[in-house]
Amino acid sequence: MCCHSNLYPGGEQALKIILKGPSINSSNKAFSPSLFKLYSDVNHTKLLYSFKIERWYISQPGITVRYGYADAQNFCRNLGNGYRIPDINDYTNGNGAGWTEGLSGRSINNCQRKVSYKDISGKWVGGLFNEWGFTANTMNNFYEGSDWNLSIGNNWANDTGYWANSYNGSLYGVYSADGGIFLQSTANSHFMACVTP
Repeated sequence: MCCHSNLYPGGEQALKIILKGPSINSSNKAFSPSLFKLYSDVNHTKLLYSFKIERWYISQPGITVRYGYADAQNFCRNLGNGYRIPDINDYTNGNGAGWTEGLSGRSINNCQRKVSYKDISGKWVGGLFNEWGFTANTMNNFYEGSDWNLSIGNNWANDTGYWANSYNGSLYGVYSADGGIFLQSTANSHFMACVTP
């Protein structure tokens, strides 16, 4: 973890934290859930904020190449360390296209910016896109320098749609920009990401 202080326009102080973890080029791609604590003093007695990262994602970077579902399965399997194609709820807390396990009562097919949580059965409600937003790797915006794909348009066909694990016998994709959920077929091709555990 790396951090430094900056000033927002207008002089307000801000803290930027950069988390570094396994990536596609890491020799060791293992991940275990990690708790982070930020203190306001050097003696670590005044806790400002704490958070735990319980899932880790690795994406296949690129801008023009998209892959079939079988390619995504192989990509995740080859990463080892328990990486798998993310379930819909590893990406979004939205509901749509037959998926109803997002936020209860939400009928809009996109995510709501909200921290993910586990329901009473221990299943995640929400994931990467509802917490971190659009994961595009664009200059001075979003996640510059990351392995996440560049944004190249404003719609599903041209933008950052990712394969999700099959659900009830159907294939799905999830759109990074808004967490929208879409039925897919084996003829489609999309970006690939994997998650563990």
